Amino acid sequence: GCGTGTSTGTQINVVADPSVSITAGSTICTGGTATLTATVSGGTGTTLYQWQSSSDNVTFTDISGATNASYTTPALTSNMYYRVNVTQNSGCAVSSSSSMITIVPTPTVNVSASATNVCIEGVATLTATPSGGTGTPTYQWQSSSDNVTFNNISGANSSTYSVPTTATSALFYRVNVTYSGAGCG
Repeated sequence: GCGTGTSTGTQINVVADPSVSITAGSTICTGGTATLTATVSGGTGTTLYQWQSSSDNVTFTDISGATNASYTTPALTSNMYYRVNVTQNSGCAVSSSSSMITIVPTPTVNVSASATNVCIEGVATLTATPSGGTGTPTYQWQSSSDNVTFNNISGANSSTYSVPTTATSALFYRVNVTYSGAGCG
């Protein structure tokens, strides 16, 4: 006989699959953006990212160039789902659960006046009624003598504003309403 040939030992390392989670979904106004961040744990080796989007949470498509741990959406006009696929150079791969970005209408504000002509020491109250938007609204009333250049009125930060009527004047008033939700203001 020819004898027996034996190879040298080959080590096989079995590594744990990585796990990945992404930031929870959020609610933004039409035209707003959201930033999602992936957190990877476990596994071994260099991590590669590929973000995907879907309008139905079933069929996901790779987003060109979205290969970082964080991803900022484009300006959105409808609800979208996002997830990230993670691959490590060990060959292990995993996908995150999806995260939904919910779109709400851009805020609008209606202002009503209790009176538009008042006597000195009379009462004129402006009331702002916002709709749309998301989060908690904050208010800043402004005044102008020419209806072009407006200045903030110090301390006028509620949904109503009592116009001073201690002297004759003809001023224009408006309110800025800002919402705490991303892309709303």
